[in-house]
Amino acid sequence: MGGMPSAPELAPCVETVFGLDADVISWDYGMTDLGDIGVPNRPAMVDINLDSGVTEGDSFPLQMWTLVTRRLEDLGLTAFYLQPSASRIVRDLIPDMFGLNAQQINDTPEYVRNFKCQDKIEKGDPYCDEQRFTIPNDTEHCDTHKGRVDWHPGWRAHAVTGNLMAFFMIDSLVEALKTLQQEVVEAEQGSSSSLSDGVAATLMERYQAEQDANYKLFHEQFNPDIMSDPLPLLEGLDDAVKPYLGDLFGSENVICHTALLPAEARYRGYLTPTRKTTTTSTTTEEEEKEGDSWAISPLRFDEGMPRNVADALVYDRGDGSKRVFHNLTLVQSENNHENDQCPILISIDYADYYFSGEKMGWTKLTVPTPRYAAAYTETSGKDLDLKGLVMVCHVLCPWGECPDGDLSEKDLGKGLELRVNSKKVKDMIKLGDHCFILVPDDNNNNNKYFPANDRGQYRLEVLVEKTSEDFESYFRLTSLIVL
Repeated sequence: MGGMPSAPELAPCVETVFGLDADVISWDYGMTDLGDIGVPNRPAMVDINLDSGVTEGDSFPLQMWTLVTRRLEDLGLTAFYLQPSASRIVRDLIPDMFGLNAQQINDTPEYVRNFKCQDKIEKGDPYCDEQRFTIPNDTEHCDTHKGRVDWHPGWRAHAVTGNLMAFFMIDSLVEALKTLQQEVVEAEQGSSSSLSDGVAATLMERYQAEQDANYKLFHEQFNPDIMSDPLPLLEGLDDAVKPYLGDLFGSENVICHTALLPAEARYRGYLTPTRKTTTTSTTTEEEEKEGDSWAISPLRFDEGMPRNVADALVYDRGDGSKRVFHNLTLVQSENNHENDQCPILISIDYADYYFSGEKMGWTKLTVPTPRYAAAYTETSGKDLDLKGLVMVCHVLCPWGECPDGDLSEKDLGKGLELRVNSKKVKDMIKLGDHCFILVPDDNNNNNKYFPANDRGQYRLEVLVEKTSEDFESYFRLTSLIVL
């Protein structure tokens, strides 16, 4: 998922993508977050600020975002920072390869060898430019992988940041253990019971209560004015989105049904009721009750199909007396998962998507599946109590240029029809670059939510009609999100 911003798609999909038991998630959003934010769960925000924004004209003014994380810290979130002065100390300690002979360079430790040349990081002579992304005579890795562009750091720069973060986490863990040890001693001294008799449980309850209090503080203090003053975080945001901000930032429960990889929910089969191979595009009545949500005929749930196969699918549209539903098709991203030929796996991010074409008639995607709901409730200890705010995220087109026939919000009612549990969608409110809040066609204009069906599920229904003689029309979405 390189090039993906943190919001509004990935923030509510954290558990679906990264799993339900992640302790630390490391992701650099610096280049892709140009104003979109979203924190619906309990994150600890880490700001790795390597001098960006210090000088006038810097294209990524992360100094401003340091103020953002500090503001959120005031509201109860946790924030950590790497100060520019610390990064400069690290930079100055890296040995310069310029002027060294071949033997001296080879004797330099691998992670700083050819890292700094002529007082420049990953640039300059003798070898920092050419070895920015590679290691000489290395047979385990290869130099054909994607993303080798000037604005991406090389592997040594990533290693520096990774080590600094790891050292910080280990330091924090050691400090936490020392604090815990001291508190256990103090608790046992003031109690007739031993640690095994409940002191640990009592301390855990206290720590949990402190975290819950911080979480409650964030939700109670949050409002659009807080995010706008003193920082213009909502500057340029469509006025139509503002009534939804409380739900977007304050909802504890969320369903994210995503085609993106590496989504843990896809690997574990939570997005389908069974792992069996299917050869039909429709679902039986019994499968519909179980929440079968997408067909992958004739491939397995974790594979999807190439786009050219999906384009050739033609489904029975029924006789007009009733709507015949087929399942949205899972399609592989345009590179069809063709990994490079490196001996080790280095490409795991794929922007797969669900697909509905003009020859498919009505298609559907139902959430949550029983597997998803069971996994969520078992891990979180709470039910999926959803309000019914429904969002869809479109495929994020390179540089915002989508191909002809790729339908989106501007085509609603003009080739694209959407429904949720048979209730028509009358509007799509844009949120960020590629996500949309679905507005129900309801006589009550203040109603923002779609009602769940009698099984507590939400079925997105999609119809794509022919819009041009020059190209075929289709609808692609990467995620269906319900709060």
